[in-house]
Amino acid sequence: MTVPKAIAAAVRLVVDSAFPEHCLLCGGVLEPGHMRVASVCPDCSAAISPLSGRRCAVCSLPLVSEEDICTRCRVRRFAFDRHVSLFEYRGDVRELLYYYKFKGRERLAIFFAGFLARELEGSAPESVVVPVPSRPRTVRARGCAAVELLARRCAGLAGLAFTACLARGKGVSQKTLDYETRLANLAGRIAPLPAAARLAGENVYLVDDIFTTGATAHECALVLKKAGAASVTVLTVAMEA
Repeated sequence: MTVPKAIAAAVRLVVDSAFPEHCLLCGGVLEPGHMRVASVCPDCSAAISPLSGRRCAVCSLPLVSEEDICTRCRVRRFAFDRHVSLFEYRGDVRELLYYYKFKGRERLAIFFAGFLARELEGSAPESVVVPVPSRPRTVRARGCAAVELLARRCAGLAGLAFTACLARGKGVSQKTLDYETRLANLAGRIAPLPAAARLAGENVYLVDDIFTTGATAHECALVLKKAGAASVTVLTVAMEA
């Protein structure tokens, strides 16, 4: 038997009131109903603002005197056309990403996806959102493909198509590697799935959580371009400065 929506909403309200949750940042009690949308209170949410001003088209670092690309990125070549990162990987954003990736706070996917979707406003309606694939071992350990969930929520909010069309083979973790070693470690480890064939001629938004050196995004973009993608724009939650 299907429970009427009004009754289901009333039950949720009672449960939320009896077992309140707390904001992950300030510890304040979340209002009934709000806790089911995100794990951050409205005040803390309002205090988190995306980066602004002129930024490098590759790494998203603020530009001082350069035109479009910073001095560091000028000596590197990437397969993606552009990259936008919304925040620096520090402070509240870093803490929330930790909760999301390592503590199972999956509702934070909606929180971050809201920021990402706003970046996609005005995109061509036929654009496709694609997640950077996680290592199988990481997904098994955490019980969730965090980036895929984030990208799926982002696509839904932006009204764009979503496809998880990349697979990642086994390999050493990228965390402690430099740019050149990361490239070597990833070479040939990103492969297209059958769904990638549908990307021919499409503009792709490649979504990831953190941008460090760009090596992973580069390898993914290579595969997407070979599959026929017309352009690949990388969109990440945060960048490591």
